[in-house]
Amino acid sequence: MDSNALKKQVTDKLNIESILLSDNLEKALEIRFRTPMTTKLKIKLNPNKLYNMYLLDKLYVLDDTITIIYGYEDVSISKYIEVMKKIDNMVEPIINTNLSILEKYIYVYHLTTHFKAYKEEDYREDDALSLFRIFDYDNDLIVCGGFSKILFELCKRINIKNQLIKASTYDISEEGYKKSSPHIRNISRITDTKYNIDGIYINDSTWDNDINKELFTTALLTPYESLSVYDTNIGTGSHDLLSAQSYDEFIYQLDKDSINNYVVFKQTLNYILYLYPEILDILNNIPSYNKFNSIKNKTTLDYKILLSDDKFKYRIFDFIYDKCNKRISGKIIIEAIINILKTIYKDISQDEIEQYIELVHKDNYENYDKLFLISKEYDDGYYTEYLSKERNNKFK
Repeated sequence: MDSNALKKQVTDKLNIESILLSDNLEKALEIRFRTPMTTKLKIKLNPNKLYNMYLLDKLYVLDDTITIIYGYEDVSISKYIEVMKKIDNMVEPIINTNLSILEKYIYVYHLTTHFKAYKEEDYREDDALSLFRIFDYDNDLIVCGGFSKILFELCKRINIKNQLIKASTYDISEEGYKKSSPHIRNISRITDTKYNIDGIYINDSTWDNDINKELFTTALLTPYESLSVYDTNIGTGSHDLLSAQSYDEFIYQLDKDSINNYVVFKQTLNYILYLYPEILDILNNIPSYNKFNSIKNKTTLDYKILLSDDKFKYRIFDFIYDKCNKRISGKIIIEAIINILKTIYKDISQDEIEQYIELVHKDNYENYDKLFLISKEYDDGYYTEYLSKERNNKFK
């Protein structure tokens, strides 16, 4: 926008109580310079992006009453800057190291699981979920949403694409009834040439949260592995599509809920497009996708165009199966941990490394039996089977 157009826009809004901007700090600076301080400024930021702290600091100096809209939260610009700088400081020790992507990921996952102990109180739910409250010294609460948001922010700073993904957990009552509750995890793309890894992984830092243990039991799970975690209820949308082990199972998951299948597929496709934008090279050669993509104002029902095309469904399933079944062995995780220790702690001895690795084996071996089932069953007989012995051997 040229300066004259900006001046006109600002002049037109001089008498407006507030101005809402989206994702543009430079424009916010211009407007703040040219509007009266009585005009309140709100800036809606994109959670998937990192923003220039220098520009944010300049905005704060100009006007400390600016409101930042971040996801579902409205916070003061001072609070936003405070928390973002704290997260920056968490990853500072590894930013300029030669650690690989997987190694950096394991480092930030460990930071997340050791942030503070899980604690909830029903009447203070926001304190446990808000990214901007869980960093407060007077707040000892944090639940799955809080852990997942920290991991999400840390991953952004080490160039790992990830998103929050919904699941559901359940408890069995004395009467035998299931009580289901919403749960949040992270879904991440890990691409690391050093370890020959390029896949999609589910990461549940909540169930590895124990500040007295070194747990990686629910880190770097394939979607298929993640369904064996004891508290994850079958029927959690994208989890089921991403974990399908055959095309027939994939189609079954799409068709089992005719009311919601378009919604679930839309969510799953959005995850894949965000994590693997290069899939467009495949999709753009499929006529149904081009037809779908030409619709300007898409509705959920427009996904019927894609789900009515067998060629499209085959291509998507092939891609999902390839990227969602690249298991990461315990040997690789241990190798990465050893390299992290040697990189961060220059004076660490071989005995200290061996002692730590022995602790990792012990803690994760014990944690497995608490968290994993041997198998689960779908309503029509499809099974998600995962042998506990195979997972235990990772940390034996």
